[in-house]
Amino acid sequence: MICPLCHHEKTNLYERVQDRTYYQCELCSLVFVPRVELISFQHEKERYENHQNSEDNSDYIKYLAAIAEKISSKVTRGSTGLDFGCGKSLLMEKILGQYGFSVSSYDLFFHPNESVLEKKYDFILLSEVIEHLRDPDEVLRKISGLLKEKGSLIIKTKLLTNEIKDFKNWFYRRDITHVQFFSEKSFLKLGHLFQFEVYEEIGEDLFIFRNNG
Repeated sequence: MICPLCHHEKTNLYERVQDRTYYQCELCSLVFVPRVELISFQHEKERYENHQNSEDNSDYIKYLAAIAEKISSKVTRGSTGLDFGCGKSLLMEKILGQYGFSVSSYDLFFHPNESVLEKKYDFILLSEVIEHLRDPDEVLRKISGLLKEKGSLIIKTKLLTNEIKDFKNWFYRRDITHVQFFSEKSFLKLGHLFQFEVYEEIGEDLFIFRNNG
């Protein structure tokens, strides 16, 4: 099984859970599901349509507002941004707008506006997105090319750490649309692959990749 992030060919069986298997890359430590075991695009979309992510959900608003607040402390007011994988709602775009950012939104299933992928941005946000990507290398390569020279990539995802002893029952694994899990080592490799000099955690499960200067 070839790693979908770094394309290293040496991977090992990490876990088998019912009818799904997980492999781990020897080079970047990414844990991933073989692509032949992924659900269909239609099934995936149906899963997302059941998400209760709307402007009527106060908990969801608070969740997004907390992310936006952390971004505002690290990104210059007036910067342009892209919420990549925004889902059904454009709420994050609106919330970030309240902080003085000019933000566009894109989602493969619900807002597939390809014109926003033809611009350059000061920052790109992938909030609970990277663990879903069928081809993380291709997507990250594409969106990294949309960043300005000093642009930042902001990722929200739960890392797979040594503290997680029961992978089979880990709630993050149980979402069938989550097809890979990153660790600190995976993030270091991601930074190297896409030419980011540093990354830091700026909030709970929230990370910013950028270049010094």
